[in-house]
Amino acid sequence: MILQYLLAMPDTAKEITPHSPLSLKRRTSLMLLAQTENEDERLHPSLFSLVDLLFSSVRSKNPQTVVAAYKLITVILSKNHAYAVGTLLQITSPQSKEPPRTHGALNAEIEAYFALAEDIGGDAGVEEAYDTHLKDALKSLETHQCSAQILALNAPMLRPASDLEFSEPPKTHSLRMDDSLFGHVMTMLHTFLTNNVEANLGLTETLVTLASCPRLRLEGWLALEPAYYEFFEAMPDHQFGSTDPVLQALRAARRQPTWSSSHTPQLLRVLETLRNEVGLLRAHVPDFDQLVASRKQAFQVHDQISSALQNRPSPPPASATVQSTAGAEAGWKPQRPAAMPRRVLAETSVNASRGQSPQGGGPTLNPVPVKLSPSQGPTGRNASPTSTSRERSRVHASARETRRTSGILQDVVKEAGDAEGLKRMITIPVRGAEESDNADTGAESREASLSHVLTNVVVLQEFVLEMVAVMQVRASLFGEVTFV
Repeated sequence: MILQYLLAMPDTAKEITPHSPLSLKRRTSLMLLAQTENEDERLHPSLFSLVDLLFSSVRSKNPQTVVAAYKLITVILSKNHAYAVGTLLQITSPQSKEPPRTHGALNAEIEAYFALAEDIGGDAGVEEAYDTHLKDALKSLETHQCSAQILALNAPMLRPASDLEFSEPPKTHSLRMDDSLFGHVMTMLHTFLTNNVEANLGLTETLVTLASCPRLRLEGWLALEPAYYEFFEAMPDHQFGSTDPVLQALRAARRQPTWSSSHTPQLLRVLETLRNEVGLLRAHVPDFDQLVASRKQAFQVHDQISSALQNRPSPPPASATVQSTAGAEAGWKPQRPAAMPRRVLAETSVNASRGQSPQGGGPTLNPVPVKLSPSQGPTGRNASPTSTSRERSRVHASARETRRTSGILQDVVKEAGDAEGLKRMITIPVRGAEESDNADTGAESREASLSHVLTNVVVLQEFVLEMVAVMQVRASLFGEVTFV
């Protein structure tokens, strides 16, 4: 009801008549009391709805407003996609219900996006990142609201759109090329390299969520329209000496088509423009590829540290440890801190003062001799071989981990040492001396620090890989391409 009101949707809900006449009278009385006498004073979003607010917010100069708008759009698209159809999204019904795309076209599109991602951020770590995005895309598609009916899931939390009270949108629909939301998103995507990083993350999340709806076709904006397939070679009459129509259809579906620049999907066209801007940056910024690789490694180190901190078990409290080890003794009672031996307190204070001294100086203290059994000594003659080998393996493993981490941190430290160079401002689009008079005269110049641009380059590459993962998982999960 809230979404239907805020989005100014037509009130086509079925009128529910209360079973009790008393309830009907009470509801009528409440409606009359809440109704104003003047029609102009009644609250209704017919003039300015939530759609207008979101569209104006994504064009705001305040990054926090843009991020909040994209988060709300993402929630509506993923959790209440049926309400977004006709309000946030302008759709059309497809002419054909059969999957018109071919397996060969899917492979050609994936190769095009993959090549674009490698041109933007290099090929280091692309395969590992893509495997992670494939798992995330599978989870996102399986839990989408519109996937329940397609996958025949009997899950009450994933209600299909047919259970809604208003008119159901088409089961399969296409995005109109003059859609306002998609136009705003493409406009912001053009300035991706200089945008606020948080705003870019919200933008990419919205596009991934839009592509994750199994009822929304990808042709036209993410994938190529099958009517624009172009093949350089004609289909031969025979294949392997056989005229079997099944083999002929299989070979036809596996052919990878090409397409002209005028028929390139809108998203791919904008990404190609960004790829060209990154190419100009690579030509004008020394060691650009190394800086991008160092920024990617810095993110990887951050993710590893965050994962290690999250998976690290928290140590039990000291009081609980003492109680668990000594609580079995009869008549044990916890002692007050004042009852602790003065010698223990003296040792603690001296050791603390020694640890603070860089040379290990400070007051001296005669250590209390501790006798160890031969099996407990680290170098004892009668030490256990198992414990000794285990200790040696642990030391070697720790040394290997230290060398690996230090190798990664060396690049991070090197980048930090060049902090002054990363602060310099970059003007986009980049123009050389020979291009200052007649190149990109219609493009608006934007400025951002080199460090800011490097971060957006890494985010852009991850976004491209994520979109490719969604395309591939959709094709296999929902059978969107033909193989024969």
